[in-house]
Amino acid sequence: MKNIRWTKSAIIPFLKSKEGIKILVVRNHKDTKWVIPKGTVSKPLKPMISAIKEAYEEAGVLGKPHPLMLGFYLKQGVSVPTFLLEVDVVLKEYAESEVRQRLWISPDKIDETIEDLDLRHIVKEGVRCIQKRGTYFRYLLSSYAAEIGRSYELVSKKYIKINFPTDVDTFRTVHVRRFKGKLEFFVFSRVVPDVSKKRLSEVQFSLLTENARHKIGYWCIKKRGEELRYTSMHNIDMSVLSLEVFNDILQGLIANCQTFEHGLGSDAPTAVLAVDTKKKEVKLKGTGKEK
Repeated sequence: MKNIRWTKSAIIPFLKSKEGIKILVVRNHKDTKWVIPKGTVSKPLKPMISAIKEAYEEAGVLGKPHPLMLGFYLKQGVSVPTFLLEVDVVLKEYAESEVRQRLWISPDKIDETIEDLDLRHIVKEGVRCIQKRGTYFRYLLSSYAAEIGRSYELVSKKYIKINFPTDVDTFRTVHVRRFKGKLEFFVFSRVVPDVSKKRLSEVQFSLLTENARHKIGYWCIKKRGEELRYTSMHNIDMSVLSLEVFNDILQGLIANCQTFEHGLGSDAPTAVLAVDTKKKEVKLKGTGKEK
């Protein structure tokens, strides 16, 4: 991932059908074992792109790469990062067809087909990732967080926290929850709303006003522990989340919070700017601010 110079990379080509998942394996260059497409990462290609190229040359397949890294397996002491390729096209003729056989296998044939234990393990992990949304979610979000150099905490199969450093604060936490195939990103503002009956209509109006200002994210009131917070949120289908969009969402939600908090005196019916780690409480009176 980021700041790591991988010298090799590999990819697991797979098909989904009514009969289930099929994994494509190829013979190694000595024609002694079944393996997956693998090769040297050529500059300036990224490991995943280089692995897609190997799948085309060694196995004659083209398709949709899944933007996550399953991990790596060891080959002659070298760590080989491994990716997933959902196959759309299987070519009859390909560059290494005369020296490499290819074989489609079902998951229950992995143990008897693949000899190397390390490789066998990561192929099984790939199958779990394809079959289970929770596993896919875990690999996708952790891969993206690592790619942009952000620390993260995998809380569960449906929940991850990502720490995002900012110029203003030490860091902000972006929360991501999974609801089946949909993802909910949210960042808690430090602002605690006044939702008393007298101020409720003002709260609703302030949220509508804020929502009209942003391309990424919308505002709502969400409970954090026993406290209510203004919260910047964004929803997206997991299947269309790219690295670029992921980074844009994180930056956008945090920027929304910072802008909102900076100008909250004139817009938001607010009781208090909440206490945060290593920060003092900031109380508000009316539309003015006092620290």
